[in-house]
Amino acid sequence: MTKRLFALLLVLTLVVSMLPVGVLAESMVAAIDSSAALIEAMQNGGSIKLTADIVLEGVAQIPAGKTVVLDLNGKTISSTNEAYHIANAGTLTIIDSREGGKDGEIKMTPASESAAVSALKNTGKLTINGGKITTTTKSKTAQAVYSEASSVTINGGTFEANYNATGGSSAYTIVLLGDTSGSSVATINGGTFIAKSRSTANSRCAAVFANCDSTKKITITINGGTFEGSRDGYR
Repeated sequence: MTKRLFALLLVLTLVVSMLPVGVLAESMVAAIDSSAALIEAMQNGGSIKLTADIVLEGVAQIPAGKTVVLDLNGKTISSTNEAYHIANAGTLTIIDSREGGKDGEIKMTPASESAAVSALKNTGKLTINGGKITTTTKSKTAQAVYSEASSVTINGGTFEANYNATGGSSAYTIVLLGDTSGSSVATINGGTFIAKSRSTANSRCAAVFANCDSTKKITITINGGTFEGSRDGYR
């Protein structure tokens, strides 16, 4: 019996080794087409590929210790509820495998706001290679990406923060706070960062915003990218 099992194992190993690498890789990717499936997949970790546009109905949370590769695949994750967003406490890499890598999007457009709103909140390790992340608000601060973590790397993608009102709130495309370790690092190698505000008050509008204090520090290295800011109506 032992010899038969060993022989069967050898045959299975040979069959698997003959399969194309792409087939093996594809079989390990979770195809996601709903909010519930996305939230569950984020909790479990692994490789995720969107196969449909998704309207979030809760927080898509990556726990500490979990690793997720999120392929937007030209699809959109959206929310009109300020509390429903992507929150990473583990290790998250975002890509967009669709040709051109510009159609996939994470988009937050809350119908009402009671606090600063972010499409992506990061307290873990974050790498962004492509896609688009956008936040648009009309009464509170808009933040496309808010990060308070030790490691952020942005290699590409488009990031927009739009404050679409004349009140006193701000627009920050990327907010980098660092953490209490004193060794937080953010590296921007490319991408397009656009902050827009219609505020007529003395509010802020910044493509990259670092806000640190005596306990939270960060070092930011910018090797490339396009950075834009506009404040229509402000004098």
